[in-house]
Amino acid sequence: MYLRTHFLAGFLSARLFGFNAFYSIISGILAVLIDLDHPISYSIKHHKLKFKEVWNRCVREETNARSFFHKAYGVVLSSLAIIIIYLLLSREIATIIFSAYYSHIVLDAVKFKRKRHWDFGRIFIVRTSIEDIILDSLLLIGSLLSFL
Repeated sequence: MYLRTHFLAGFLSARLFGFNAFYSIISGILAVLIDLDHPISYSIKHHKLKFKEVWNRCVREETNARSFFHKAYGVVLSSLAIIIIYLLLSREIATIIFSAYYSHIVLDAVKFKRKRHWDFGRIFIVRTSIEDIILDSLLLIGSLLSFL
């Protein structure tokens, strides 16, 4: 999935847990930050340091350059960390992290067969498809409705 979709899903997930707009935005941002492992892993693997080049390669090639956050043992360790945060620090912080992380992991499990896609952007490539537009629209509508 793409960053905008992860943001919208993290935001909506936090809203469904009853958080206000500020904490929902935090959840959306956290859901996006989980994907920083793609360019970091790609950069390390291919010895590339220019962010623009790394970003565009990751988007074009849809690489599987992922860290442990996206693997089974990463989900287990992240779940354990969330439980520890819940027990020792704060129920609210744990729930925000939970909504960000699991909305991200669930969306990454969805595989659209993108027969057609469009690239936008002169500097940084942004890729989208009809399926992505529909999903993003539904998440946006759900987020807006959560304020009613």
